[in-house]
Amino acid sequence: VGLSMGQTAEILAHRFDISREMMDSFAMRSHQRLDYGQKNGHLDEIEVMYDNRGNFYDHDDGVRADSTMEKLAKLHPVFDRPVGKVTAGNSAQITDGAAWVVLASEDMVSRHKLPVMGQLVDSQWAGLDPAQMGLGPCYAMGPVMQRHGLDTPDIDYFEINEAFAAQVLACLAAWKDPDFCRDELGRDTPFTPIDEDRLNIDGGAIAVGHPVGSSGARIVLHMLKLLERNNARRGMAGICIGGGQGGADPHPDRAGGRDERQPLVRHHCVAGHEGLHRVVTAAGEGAVFSHRLPDETRHLVHEMRAVIDQAGLKVGLVLHATAESGVIDIDHGRHQLARA
Repeated sequence: VGLSMGQTAEILAHRFDISREMMDSFAMRSHQRLDYGQKNGHLDEIEVMYDNRGNFYDHDDGVRADSTMEKLAKLHPVFDRPVGKVTAGNSAQITDGAAWVVLASEDMVSRHKLPVMGQLVDSQWAGLDPAQMGLGPCYAMGPVMQRHGLDTPDIDYFEINEAFAAQVLACLAAWKDPDFCRDELGRDTPFTPIDEDRLNIDGGAIAVGHPVGSSGARIVLHMLKLLERNNARRGMAGICIGGGQGGADPHPDRAGGRDERQPLVRHHCVAGHEGLHRVVTAAGEGAVFSHRLPDETRHLVHEMRAVIDQAGLKVGLVLHATAESGVIDIDHGRHQLARA
């Protein structure tokens, strides 16, 4: 659509009347929460790294504990000069990073006696207007909440990746907006507002950084650790995706509160080639995978086919060569295409 991600955040700020002060306040709190979390051992999933000179790195260094509203107010708009609201201070840091989780079926867990952190009960990918891609978490979280008869109070904690402060604040506004929920999510009533004391309580990508391609795994892993730490049961992790998509891993129940009737893996969806190896090998036979391919990336077909063949699985591969935003919701052979 000819827009940068920052410009789409400006569009959302205008649509939901989000002020510069609201964005800067959200950004400052993200740094404060991460600083507190690091000092109190709330990010113990971080693995210490060592370089070849003996130096070690045991925490992410993007946090600015001395961040204030006054300092943030001095920063100039980046994407819509000179009148915009999105700055480097209220946007996610682009950082290097990696995260991984093991996704296994209940049969594999039992066979190999794997430790279980939690249960991925459901998942959803959604397509939407690329110019408002930051609302992706709402489009992804909403259908799952409705499928399971849940409202906001049923979720103990939320993790929504902080691409931009405006983007997360727009999601919070849309979530409780009657018109948005009726027109976009097909609900008669809006969701109960998300309590920000239960959202990104250890900070988010504005402070910790946004390693593109790893952030989804990072927030799911941290959600599981958060549930364990606070003896909670149910969480929701959501993320927006550049190009007009959204993803949600709803209530990955921690092991202690798991419903034994539910499988550890229910839906197998691939919205990008980064996670293909992991998902294909975890799914087993009979699964169907989708990948939406813009015209300029059709070469990925060969890579995807090779991965599936190498895994030796009898799986379906659904490819869409289109530049439009689209999503396929797949559950072992049942698939439905929706386009913005």
